[in-house]
Amino acid sequence: MLAFLSRELLVVWVAMLPVIELRGAIPLGISLGIPPWEAFALALIGNLIPVPALLLILEPVCRAIRGWPPVRTYIDSLFARSHKRGIHLRRWGLIGLTLFVSVPIPTTGVWSGSLIASLMGFKMWPSALALSVGAIIAGVIVTVLSWWGILGYG
Repeated sequence: MLAFLSRELLVVWVAMLPVIELRGAIPLGISLGIPPWEAFALALIGNLIPVPALLLILEPVCRAIRGWPPVRTYIDSLFARSHKRGIHLRRWGLIGLTLFVSVPIPTTGVWSGSLIASLMGFKMWPSALALSVGAIIAGVIVTVLSWWGILGYG
């Protein structure tokens, strides 16, 4: 299915996916023979591509579809989890958002961070900067761990 994509484009594409993001794209790139720092750069680019759109439309779209019964439970749980995480971020602000995104585990990437930033009412460009710095930190951590073989791809 994805055979038409070059390995570089595959890394960018995978990094754009929620949950997987650059945490999965960097080890994928390294396992495909891409040099570690090139895999990092490609994954970072892919991970940051959706950020402006997410910051602009994620919260209004979720609120709009929240009224549709088949997805209400899922959206309500998403809002509840994001609000719970957001309570801790309220005290730390954009630094907290950066730290949240910098932890390289699933559900702490730019997708979740964008939703939290939207729900917290953070302004778009400062949020984008905080998300970018967090993604860079997470990407460096994942790249180093992958390069050292800790994640099994070194």
